[in-house]
Amino acid sequence: MKCPILPIATCLFLWFASYVFGAAKQSQFIIGTWWDPYFTGVPATDQQRLTDCRAAHFNTLGGMAGSDGNFEDCPGNGIYPSIHYKLDRVASVPGLSYMILDNRYYKDLASNISTTVPAVVANYLGQTDPCGAVLSAAARNAVMGYFVWDEPGSTTELTRAVNWVSAFSSQDPNHITWANLLPFCNYGYFPPLGWSDYCNYVTYYLDNSGSSVASFDYYPFQSGGVWTSYNEPDGMTRYFQNLDLFSTETAKRGMTFWAFPYSTDITGMAPLTQPNLQFEAFAPIVYGAKGLIYYTYTQDQTDGYTDALVDPNNNKFPIYYWAQNINAQVEIMGPTLMSLTRVGTYHESSIDTGYAGCSNETGLATVPATERLITSIASSQQSFMVGSFFGSDNKSYLLVFNKDRNLAHSLTITLTCPQPVYQMDTLTGAWNQIYTSTSSISSTLKTAHMQLLQLGPRSTLPSTRGHLFVVGKNTSNKCIVVDGR
Repeated sequence: MKCPILPIATCLFLWFASYVFGAAKQSQFIIGTWWDPYFTGVPATDQQRLTDCRAAHFNTLGGMAGSDGNFEDCPGNGIYPSIHYKLDRVASVPGLSYMILDNRYYKDLASNISTTVPAVVANYLGQTDPCGAVLSAAARNAVMGYFVWDEPGSTTELTRAVNWVSAFSSQDPNHITWANLLPFCNYGYFPPLGWSDYCNYVTYYLDNSGSSVASFDYYPFQSGGVWTSYNEPDGMTRYFQNLDLFSTETAKRGMTFWAFPYSTDITGMAPLTQPNLQFEAFAPIVYGAKGLIYYTYTQDQTDGYTDALVDPNNNKFPIYYWAQNINAQVEIMGPTLMSLTRVGTYHESSIDTGYAGCSNETGLATVPATERLITSIASSQQSFMVGSFFGSDNKSYLLVFNKDRNLAHSLTITLTCPQPVYQMDTLTGAWNQIYTSTSSISSTLKTAHMQLLQLGPRSTLPSTRGHLFVVGKNTSNKCIVVDGR
């Protein structure tokens, strides 16, 4: 059966959303840390700590350096070495960069933005740092950007965070400026936290910050239930709503979004397991995330935290090796993931669904049978979700994820159009053809595992024609996908 052609305007929208707007954009999939490796001031020791961090396939230090609140201090003013020392160490580890976090602006409600921002930018783009030390070219090149605020929790804080981000984005359009937003959970910070209020909270930041990146931290597993979401009575629904909201709204504005895997243990949360960590890393990617920030890399010594990837002395917990395995796969998939534009993510079962979005733009009420690429997805346990994507190479992609954190499951995806199917080897990045031509894709995925599939001809699709998925739901609460080629 010949697949139909969708209106060219629809395809042009995806291209436009991906390439407009002038803020600095990330060039690689971000794999970042929260509570960076602790610096001791001993070069050999710190070099090893950063090397270990990079060996776990992290490429960005998020800037949050420790629980004492001292970030970019000059020698003698805090327990951490100065910024020029840290940047020199980071610059010596290939593939690692650093997000500046400076006490002159971080979560600051009082400083003069118009004078502080130019001074900070001059330090890190110029020849000297805030302490007056000469910065090498390598140290300056190790700067990824600026982290300015975590979880603005009131109208005043949100407005101030937006103003800081906007000022940095204007002053230094060549580096990313980033603030991390609250999730849709009632942590007691941002009233009244109704869904429409939360949508306004997020879109205000997106519309006014001038940044190319937005993020949120949402940790869905609470002690006491398989699908229990932290502080939410309705299971995982709010978690997936949050992912869909950020994915949809950032894409409209030509932005990307990052999410936070929970990589530590603390009283009140379900004990961290390898499947839980995989879930929190892979689920955002199925929604189109372009970055993961691990909370935390180094164990926090306060508030009942019991482990992380490493302790303050760099001794590795098992979580280090779990994250290393996940990140190795993400790093291999990264170039492809960066080239994809999400058009929809759907869940096989009715659990976790029922979300209509801020503006009810989640799909079609009906889809003509002649326009379907995927006519059904079926498994015995209904534990799968699938993300559909349009590639910059005019190819189509599926990310298939087994949400079950206890058991492996098999699924079958039925295609309307017989075609070749390729699967990425996440150890090598090679595309292996698993079907020469098929209308039925069968897969078995282990607990909380994800696979990346490429559909259709790999080299015969004309570059002037789009290949697009659009998600809709039929009356049986199964999702269907429209394809145009």
